[in-house]
Amino acid sequence: MTQLKYQLHIINYKPYEYQLLQDKLNKLGNEGYYCDDLSFLSLFKKTDKKVYYKIDFFSMTGKTRNEKMNSRQELFDKYLDENYQPAYAKKGMYVFIGDHPIDINHMPKPILNKSKKTRYEGLFTAALLGSVLFVYFLSVNLRINALLSYGIVFFYLGLIVLCIIFMFRTYFNKEYMKKLDEQLPNDQIDIPNDRIKTLRRIYLMLVIICALFIGGGLLEDFTNGKSFNQQQHQFLTLSNLNIDSTSELTTQSYCGFIAKNSYISLEVADDDYILYIKEYHFNSNSFAEEYIYEVTSDVEDYQTQDNVTYVYEDNIITLLLIKNDNTVTYVSFGFEPTEQQIATAIAFYK
Repeated sequence: MTQLKYQLHIINYKPYEYQLLQDKLNKLGNEGYYCDDLSFLSLFKKTDKKVYYKIDFFSMTGKTRNEKMNSRQELFDKYLDENYQPAYAKKGMYVFIGDHPIDINHMPKPILNKSKKTRYEGLFTAALLGSVLFVYFLSVNLRINALLSYGIVFFYLGLIVLCIIFMFRTYFNKEYMKKLDEQLPNDQIDIPNDRIKTLRRIYLMLVIICALFIGGGLLEDFTNGKSFNQQQHQFLTLSNLNIDSTSELTTQSYCGFIAKNSYISLEVADDDYILYIKEYHFNSNSFAEEYIYEVTSDVEDYQTQDNVTYVYEDNIITLLLIKNDNTVTYVSFGFEPTEQQIATAIAFYK
């Protein structure tokens, strides 16, 4: 079978995943693929001979930058003497490349100093606390009317999956980096390769789910909203309230899990008459009751009578919440309505 002249690969491995990286590089090397500058996206070029990749671990020592570079050069010199070139470095893990097999006599030392250990602990703690606070914030502040479309629900679920990813990744980074660091001086690393493969598969699966939920959710939310007219769905207008003025009308409808249909209209007349309506067809009575509670919890003066909630501002009705079975209609007046106009609005949606 004809092999490609070039292959593009993602090289993104933690030091404790070194065996997976070594297996990947061995396979590419046996096929003659060469890359002397490995990075997240690495381009391998086909050659006519085998290529050898060797992974080693090293922690730089010294106080100044020059001292640290000199200590690292001691490691490099051992490989350069064997005609191996450094091709990759990540958090104490190095990859060298050559054209023949070698056996370097080098006893790795721990690659985590105190500050690095503290950083891994801190990252996991920050991911855990941040995720808990984020979920708590959503539970307290996320309102029902913010979940109108299918897409926006998936978007928030994607953010929760993202929190799980951060906790998952930082926890296992902390645990396995610690384990690797403890075993390096003995040159007997016992980190089950199958378990690491399983963890990477879970991580990749979560990343894909997160991307689909967030990206797909935003796309669905963008395409879900559609304008509508009176022929498609009847809604209250200023003309129904005997206000005959030139006006500008905007409408938007949504479908979703919580409210199977939502119809929103905003009408603004030239003489500052504003009528804002949100009609929610909830999937259950409990959602309808919860929505009314959410709206009224933010106001000081209101009263409810015959499934109609009247919201007052300076003794003037500015908002109606009209409940009809599982449907709640939010009618906001940008003007002082008359008793007849209020009765008309209630009758329209009752």
